Amino acid sequence: MEEFYVENNVNKDGAHIVHRESCTELPEKDEIRLLGVRSNPQAPLNEAANWFGKSSPCPTCITS
Repeated sequence: MEEFYVENNVNKDGAHIVHRESCTELPEKDEIRLLGVRSNPQAPLNEAANWFGKSSPCPTCITS
């Protein structure tokens, strides 16, 4: 189980990026929102999409 976060701001494609807590690319705490503790990244990606409309996995910490 690991904590997941979503960026408050969008990337160049208009998506909010979802990160694991251990990500080396995780922005500062005031630029992210906690999505919760999950066993896999799919639930946090879905939750972020519900909040913001479009989300994408971080290419550094969440790979297919």
